[in-house]
Amino acid sequence: MNITEQLIELVYEHAGVKKEEIKPESFIEEDFGCTGDDAWELMEEIQKKFNVDLNEFEFSLHFGPEAGSYVAKNYGYYPVSVKHLIEVAEDKKWKLPPRNEANYEKHKSSKRKWLVTKLLFLLCFILFIIYNNSQICE
Repeated sequence: MNITEQLIELVYEHAGVKKEEIKPESFIEEDFGCTGDDAWELMEEIQKKFNVDLNEFEFSLHFGPEAGSYVAKNYGYYPVSVKHLIEVAEDKKWKLPPRNEANYEKHKSSKRKWLVTKLLFLLCFILFIIYNNSQICE
């Protein structure tokens, strides 16, 4: 098996998508939902299988956590594609993927929606407590 075939096999194993869906331009997290522990394990496998130097790899810049909000300020600018992983495996050294402004804006918008949802939930919870306390006092 060549590097491309081996990488597609690894993505298949860790992302849980059909092999036919794995294209070079596909993004690991955005298209396959491979994030958190699954993405970490995929990167470890790539490091071992292809002897890749990941000293320059900053996980939180490319992948989100298993649950919760995104931690890196520049998260979303540098999504990792299958094609990029093939290049990294061939070069045996991590390099930053191409900057993707549209992907960053999508994540920024998603983060805003998540924050608004949390704030609305908190507001509803506070109003519920106030209402219940007023019922008890009557």
